[in-house]
Amino acid sequence: MQKNLGEHIIIDKVEDGLLHMIVINKLTHTLLEKRENIEYLENIISEILGTPTTIKISFENKEDYFAKKLMG
Repeated sequence: MQKNLGEHIIIDKVEDGLLHMIVINKLTHTLLEKRENIEYLENIISEILGTPTTIKISFENKEDYFAKKLMG
């Protein structure tokens, strides 16, 4: 799971204890649909940031995401 996450997740923004992630790989998105995986990540991120953090995940096709970024 760790290898998959590092290559396929973009942290979009962090605000008021909410971390917005964009997942650009369908398999990774499927892994993160499991509540226990989200809770595991929330615990790690909360510990790192020193504040309770909730994760909000959205899926975007990799090609669409990068095309949108190139367009500005």
